[in-house]
Amino acid sequence: MGKEEALAIISGLVDKYEHLSPQNIKTFHEAKTKQGFIEPFFRALGWNFEETDEVAPEEEASSGRVDYAFKRNGVSQFYLEAKPLRADITKAEYVKQAVTYAYNKGIIWVALFNFHDLHLYNAQTGRCFINISCKDYITNFEDLWLLSRESIQNNALTEKAEKYGALPPRLEIEQRLFKQLKLWREELFQQIFLYNPELKFDQIDEVIQRLFNRLIFIRTCEDRRIEERFLLSSLHEWSKNGHKGEL
Repeated sequence: MGKEEALAIISGLVDKYEHLSPQNIKTFHEAKTKQGFIEPFFRALGWNFEETDEVAPEEEASSGRVDYAFKRNGVSQFYLEAKPLRADITKAEYVKQAVTYAYNKGIIWVALFNFHDLHLYNAQTGRCFINISCKDYITNFEDLWLLSRESIQNNALTEKAEKYGALPPRLEIEQRLFKQLKLWREELFQQIFLYNPELKFDQIDEVIQRLFNRLIFIRTCEDRRIEERFLLSSLHEWSKNGHKGEL
């Protein structure tokens, strides 16, 4: 679906909302809000709700379930927590719930949405990046379009977030990887040598290199969206549980 058609549909939804009386708004519980406003809104942005590899409802997220996970090639790109039309999505408990769901699963973006307002948070920092009310959906349509299927496929959201400082700029991967591996190798060498004094230096090097190879392979799969971000998700879950058990 193109921008013009999406704009027309969303404009129609805004008009529909603005003609509701306060009494009618109170009748829109969460399920009715999803059916009448939220799903039509994201369908207009190109998302296919019939394909769970694209939009997964009630996705398991840490200690609960997030209303929707929007995916690219089956890998979650952002979460969405839906609220009734009458809900105040600035409530701290709503924000904490949504951000926690995404943070614990290693998902960068999470939206809180009751149609009247759309707030998009960076779950890794807890900061709001997009904050729009329905009266501004048409004039600020380019911001809404960042959540379209087309924009997510083209990394438009990531690029704009980097431009405005909502995401750290990406360094040359060779520079960053070299610095990290050098530091990690030194730390790992000391730890392995401390607890395994019987190992020779070349054996410790072999252990470290195998571990690095496996981690780089997994992170490459995650970064290319072949797999979910399982490593970060596992780390967050382990930290949340007080570092108990094996990581």
